[in-house]
Amino acid sequence: MKTCLALLFAFSLSATALCADKRPALPLEKAVALAADYLKSIGQDKDHWIASISYERESMTSGTYKWFVKWGPPIEIGGRKELGLEIAMDGELARAVDRKAPK
Repeated sequence: MKTCLALLFAFSLSATALCADKRPALPLEKAVALAADYLKSIGQDKDHWIASISYERESMTSGTYKWFVKWGPPIEIGGRKELGLEIAMDGELARAVDRKAPK
């Protein structure tokens, strides 16, 4: 029974890995434009820039992907650091902030 479950789990992970071969629903150019517009809207486009962007799975078991945009350098906001943005394939933005408590 354990072997069967392990094989089923391995198969499901490899099946979701195959989904990464599909073209992203949100093109790279659009993700970069969204990130640049966000920096401009918060007035940080002069001192911060897009350091990197990657296409990542949302979680190990999820078949959905997101763009992760990393700032250079991180943006200081109220004692915390905004490291970048997570951009969903529908264009929804989520700030990636460090998990440390503010000082």
